[in-house]
Amino acid sequence: MRNLIGLCFLVSSLFVSSVHAQETYKTETIVGIGATLEKLADGSIQIMGLIPNSPAEHSGLAKGDFIIEVKSLPNSQVVDVRSLPLADAVALIRGPVGVPVEISFIRGNSEPTVLSITRAVIEIDDGE
Repeated sequence: MRNLIGLCFLVSSLFVSSVHAQETYKTETIVGIGATLEKLADGSIQIMGLIPNSPAEHSGLAKGDFIIEVKSLPNSQVVDVRSLPLADAVALIRGPVGVPVEISFIRGNSEPTVLSITRAVIEIDDGE
């Protein structure tokens, strides 16, 4: 009986561990440019990372750049994202696949630069 209880505990532990692993490892598909952003205390939005082979990486954006304006093409106005919550800025950057978005950013002490980046399907794996 003691061995049966031990075996049930072992099987139960393995099942719980397997379920927990499945819950914590997720793949998400988004349409965007493939940059991770963070809202800083002063309101600025900084690029914290680029997904490899993403439109953001191919465009020339770099980790550490500060996004200041976004124009979600084709018919949108330029929006200063520094006054927006991060979720609202991200919503402007994401959009239909194949449709460009214009990003105005500052790198270091340089003048603002504008890039047109075409949105693509981005696969994000939490486990990597």
